[in-house]
Amino acid sequence: MLANRQEYLVKQCIKYGTKFDTGAAQIKKIIFAGATSSLIEERNIRLVDFIQIMLELKWKSSEIIIVLSNYYKKGQIDGVDKRELFLLFGMKRKIKLMSHIINSDDFMFEFKEINFIDVIENEVYDMAVLLYREYFLLLRTQQEKICKLLVGAFDKQNGQLEAKVFLLKRFMTHMRFD
Repeated sequence: MLANRQEYLVKQCIKYGTKFDTGAAQIKKIIFAGATSSLIEERNIRLVDFIQIMLELKWKSSEIIIVLSNYYKKGQIDGVDKRELFLLFGMKRKIKLMSHIINSDDFMFEFKEINFIDVIENEVYDMAVLLYREYFLLLRTQQEKICKLLVGAFDKQNGQLEAKVFLLKRFMTHMRFD
């Protein structure tokens, strides 16, 4: 019942091109750091934003999967939204939801190197390790960029040292020393 009401709310907001109300206390703290992010005031509310709100409100993964499945069946999820959803689930460390996006026959999401780079750029190195272990064969063309991001990661005081070192060891052979 609750998932149906949320789905209706999402549809109505997308239909009427609703924008974020910056005065709403519940939504004020939600800022998405995805690759296509823009200022809150300049962006229409999309499914990605509502999924982020659902995660902030601690919705169950099964309820979020139902909403995603319903939207996909109606053909309303484009490639950019899929990429941002994947990144959002990575940033929130929602492995079950990431797995659903990748492995669902309905969703048709193909993991690409840019998804790995998005995760590294958003400093989620522990999830990058999991993705590397599963998809290391797909990480071939942008290895130099990945190396630069990983070397730059050591300047940041955000922990996850083991994950950074693990990833850098794997890509060290592709580093160029000038």
